Order: sequence, then C-alpha cells, then structure tokens
Amino acid sequence: SQALAAAVKMRRAEGGRLEKALRQRIEIFEDLAGKIRQRVPAAQGELQKRLTERIETALQQAGKDLPAGEILAREAAMQVQSTDVNEELERIASHFVALRGAVAGRPVVTAKKGEQASPGRTLDFLAQELQREVNTLGTKLRDPEVSRWVVEFKGQIEKLREQAANVE
Repeated sequence: SQALAAAVKMRRAEGGRLEKALRQRIEIFEDLAGKIRQRVPAAQGELQKRLTERIETALQQAGKDLPAGEILAREAAMQVQSTDVNEELERIASHFVALRGAVAGRPVVTAKKGEQASPGRTLDFLAQELQREVNTLGTKLRDPEVSRWVVEFKGQIEKLREQAANVE
C-alpha cells in the first residue's frame, strides 16, 4: 500500500508539471497568434501592392482584348479570397478555449453514444486542428515575418503532441 501511495503521489506531481507545461504552451500559442493577427494588415497591404502591380501588368498585356474592369474585378476577387484569414484566426482562438478545457480535465464527448475522449486524444486532435489552421495562415498571407511565426507555431504544436502522448 505504501508503494501504491508513492506511485499515486508521483503521478500527481508529474501530472501537475505536465499541466503547467501545457498551460505555458497554450500561452505561447496565444502570443504567436496575437503577433500574426497584428501583422495581418501590413501583410495584406504588401499583398495589395503586389496585386496592383499585377493588375497594371495585366492591363498593359491585355491591350484591347479584355475590358480593364473585368481584369480588375477578377484580380481583386482572387486577392480578397486568398488573404482573408479572419476565419482561421477565429478557429484558432476557439481551439485555445478547447485546449484550456482539455487541460483542466473537462470531458469531451465523442461521436459514439456518450463515450468520452481521453484528454490525451483530445489534445492530439486539437493539435492536429491547430496545425491545419496555422498552415492555412502561412499559405494565405505569404509574408516572411508571418512565415517565421508559422514555423515557430508548428514546432510548438509538435511539442504539444509529444506532451499529449503522456496524458491519460
């Protein structure tokens, strides 16, 4: 009984350290997401500048074959679609809420009737979802500074996945 009590005590201490590490990882995620969110207007401005240059080139090359308005509308629509990252940033923020819940031990119900996912599986799933959203941010913004943060974010996500493997 003493050995069992010592093992339980050790597991609780390890769990406490792991919980602290996971909370710190979430704070790192939030910091990186905040930096990216702040950079979005500048990154979009730089993309807009490149768009203007592309439109000017397209107009010069098109001559009289295509109306200028049609070219502008097509290029502008492609640009707006390719740089809007609000949806990704909102999903990332919602994943942070879910991560905090999983770390706090709030159960997550799976698709199977009333079955609860283990906190480790939940953390791994959320890491996968974060990875997807962060990849999309990097692809859409195509900004060197954002790319650096995306790489850092991915490294932190990998660390979360490693830690999640230790959560029961």
